[in-house]
Amino acid sequence: MSDQKIIVRRACMSDSSKIWLYHRLSDFFYIVDMKYDEFMDRFVDNGRMLYMFFRGILYALGENDFKIRWILRYREKNDDFIGFYCSYNSSSISCGTIYIILLLFPREMMFKEIRRILASKINLMRKMWVYLPP
Repeated sequence: MSDQKIIVRRACMSDSSKIWLYHRLSDFFYIVDMKYDEFMDRFVDNGRMLYMFFRGILYALGENDFKIRWILRYREKNDDFIGFYCSYNSSSISCGTIYIILLLFPREMMFKEIRRILASKINLMRKMWVYLPP
């Protein structure tokens, strides 16, 4: 993972992807430039690699001094949707915890058409972390 730089780019209306990222701090959706199959093979079930992946994502978003607190994974039947909620602290922000949410879909989806779906999945992931044991 260290030899591969993760590339994220801000989503615009005409974009289409299987891997979407929401960054709470910027309040934007991003596309992760990675093949879905590669993510599924290398990261989805490997905790150490997943942690390194999220570190790469945070660096790509401009975070330099941060500490990942935890990562929550939610997986629907037949992998119709997989979501990751990553909570972290940043020394550049004094407002406490910040989060990013990674959303994976098995088929290519166009941003213009799925904004409501993305928003509902973001809301689902936000609600899930509330139920984590202390």
